[in-house]
Amino acid sequence: MTDTFTGRPRTARLPEAFLAALRDRVDLVDVASDYTDLKPAGAGRLKGLCPVHAEKTPSFVVSTDSQRYHCFGCGADGDAISLLTDVGGLTFREAVESLAGRVGLAMPEPDGQADTPDLRAPLRDALNRCQPLLHAWLLESPDALPARRFLADRGFTADHAALWELGFNPGGGRLHRTVTGEIDPEALAESGMTGRGRNGGWYDVFHDRLLWPLRDAQGRLVGYAGRDLDGTSRAKYLNTRDTPLYTKHEVLFGLHLARRHILRRRQVILVEGYTDVMAMVDAGLENTCAPCGTAVTDAHADLIAARIGDGGEVVTGFDNDDAGRAAAWRTFLAVQRFTSTITCLDLSGLPGKGDPCDVRSTAGNSALAALVESRKPLLGTLLRADIAAYDLSLPEQKAGARDAVARRLAEVTDPVLVREYTRLAADWVGIEVSDLPARGRAATTAALRPTQAQPQPAARVGPSEAELSVAALLIHDPDQIEDACWYGGGSLAGVIGAQLAEVVEASAAMFPAGRPAPDTEDARVWNDAMFEVLDETAHPLLTPVWLSDPPASADVPGLLRRTAKARCWARLQAVQQRMDNSVGQDWQSLMAEYDALRAQWRELQAL
Repeated sequence: MTDTFTGRPRTARLPEAFLAALRDRVDLVDVASDYTDLKPAGAGRLKGLCPVHAEKTPSFVVSTDSQRYHCFGCGADGDAISLLTDVGGLTFREAVESLAGRVGLAMPEPDGQADTPDLRAPLRDALNRCQPLLHAWLLESPDALPARRFLADRGFTADHAALWELGFNPGGGRLHRTVTGEIDPEALAESGMTGRGRNGGWYDVFHDRLLWPLRDAQGRLVGYAGRDLDGTSRAKYLNTRDTPLYTKHEVLFGLHLARRHILRRRQVILVEGYTDVMAMVDAGLENTCAPCGTAVTDAHADLIAARIGDGGEVVTGFDNDDAGRAAAWRTFLAVQRFTSTITCLDLSGLPGKGDPCDVRSTAGNSALAALVESRKPLLGTLLRADIAAYDLSLPEQKAGARDAVARRLAEVTDPVLVREYTRLAADWVGIEVSDLPARGRAATTAALRPTQAQPQPAARVGPSEAELSVAALLIHDPDQIEDACWYGGGSLAGVIGAQLAEVVEASAAMFPAGRPAPDTEDARVWNDAMFEVLDETAHPLLTPVWLSDPPASADVPGLLRRTAKARCWARLQAVQQRMDNSVGQDWQSLMAEYDALRAQWRELQAL
């Protein structure tokens, strides 16, 4: 199945009939009115200021007949789905889910059926019913005085509490008692708000805590983060446990408010704490969000990549301590696959941990804005911190600084960054560039290589199970080979490797209608013919391919994307290794190959 506008294989895995039904039900005027003030401009037309670009004269026109929009200023054009992706900062599927929820249309299951009940709905209802109660308790309950004092001490008012929908959960099981009869107790527990004690009774998970609602990218309430206020709990912060709605490693606090600003600026600011996000947004830095008590993960990076695109900027503003610097480095490693523009706020001049909330409390909003304006490259900042830990007046300490630099640069994938920071770091340490190993690899880091997050080319020994499954699919249905090649940059080898591609192409040439059914005479003919035409080195692949089951049709786009990304990454690593020892014309040709692979990687990443 191909996308109507791009002609590429559709990766959303959503039936065309469902998308057509969704577009029929959605009123584009209603959706667009969330982003701009529309006024009648003729029969079946409304006009307003374009939400895609800044303008003073309205040129954004919505047609009620076609349910499409067009901006005569910037050329933006599309339907309700594209409006949410272009302006709302949502991915395609997120936009579809948001619109489906808006019009009461159930999302289809993998088999294409849209009438399966959403088992998460009772959990969403439980959280949504709790939220106004918790917020009212924060503002009005005498028990919430410590929570209100906590916010006031940091310069936050009732208006800030309203913007972020903050809440408070009193002790004594009050939440459970209050909602009994309105919310199914099991749904309340499954949503993460309550639990059962050893005696079988119910208790409130977040009792005596200030609460921050956690929302997904579409703004749906999925859980809470709660702060202990009297120091009696072993955990200062407590997040909702993993539930069908919430996974800690997949949610960025504040993204639902920041997504439009991130999309427009192609820049995201990542900070450590919930009050840090509140402080930054209050200072006009609305493109700020934070992980929920964990390091930045690959899932977080995917959320960011979908909004800043390749080459956008990631700004880190983590605490000024060892843990903060470690979090910044983990962020660098997670996002370097789609951008090299990774900067940081310089909090080194602040006392103690030093975080954005502290800056706002002591120096005001303007100080935060100034920090963002004066941000520095993160990699250079961390390398300088590495070097500063050594006494460079001693030869042994210089060697230690050299090795620290080499260890960090060994994990950087961009060859330009490696080359330039190798030169800079050598100067900072006071050694020759030749004293640093190629690509910053020191002998002391060799043992680290197996633990690096990304797969190394040498680790690949034969096709993966996923690649065998793709090969089985294409042998069974050769008509899909052309679509599969798109994922590999026009080459089937870019998806499943050269040897498997040879097997698939040989089968398609001899059996264009697909692999014969097992246990038939034609199946034996296929087997004999394949052994005859293929080189002996490919023979060991025939049996695992024959025994592999083709994937379900709904899983095909995701499977093709994963296998193509794995192959692309391995090729990128191989080219980088060759670039380390190349100069002149050879290096230039390798750089061109590297750029082409990076372009393919970006396209796969954007799917």
